[in-house]
Amino acid sequence: MRFFILLLPVCFWGLRGADFTAAPSKGEKLAKQYCSGCHLYTPPTLFERAHWEKNILPRMALFMGLYPNDSTKAIYYGKAVVFPDKPMLTQSDFEAIRDFYLTKAPEKTMPSVAQAIGDTLPGAYDAEVADFDGDGDVDIAAIAFFPDFGQSKGRFVLLKQEKGRKMAACTFAQAEQGRWMVLDKGDPDHDGDMDLLLGAMTFEVAGRPEFVAKWKELGIPFIVLENKMK
Repeated sequence: MRFFILLLPVCFWGLRGADFTAAPSKGEKLAKQYCSGCHLYTPPTLFERAHWEKNILPRMALFMGLYPNDSTKAIYYGKAVVFPDKPMLTQSDFEAIRDFYLTKAPEKTMPSVAQAIGDTLPGAYDAEVADFDGDGDVDIAAIAFFPDFGQSKGRFVLLKQEKGRKMAACTFAQAEQGRWMVLDKGDPDHDGDMDLLLGAMTFEVAGRPEFVAKWKELGIPFIVLENKMK
């Protein structure tokens, strides 16, 4: 009994500074390595498992130079979309990334604020929170880098909080003139209210080359939404 009394303090002293956080898996490390070379790292929890499996991961494979078959490659080249001539990673490394996302992704994602008010924002990528209209409550501005390109709206939304905690959604006419990847708020004109800055990245939309052609023609790198409250 004396042996255990003397040993326990030593054991607990050794564990006091231990880090019990699970080490990242091979797939997680590879995902952060390759995804961050093109855009911000996207965690598995952002989209449901079916969306990762049927849409995002197959498209990622194409951008990594991994083709399911020659016909798929020919179809994408026919739409003037250029992919690597050689694979950027091995098939086994991509399978590790795929397993990581399909294992960690939820069956269903939590409903967003936009969905809660009946105005969907698929592919939401960034958001800023502030009292944009100066009425004393919190509003939300959000952008979608992976929107539903089949509908005319859904690239940017400003959710203004009204009485009873209801949210009113609005956007601006030029929201379709870029593929917005960065959103930030600030007061660059020093007039005391919050303005918004949207930064664009002209990035391929699978099967819709007309979008990239339009964005290149417009050549808009960013848009400043100036708040006119003051």
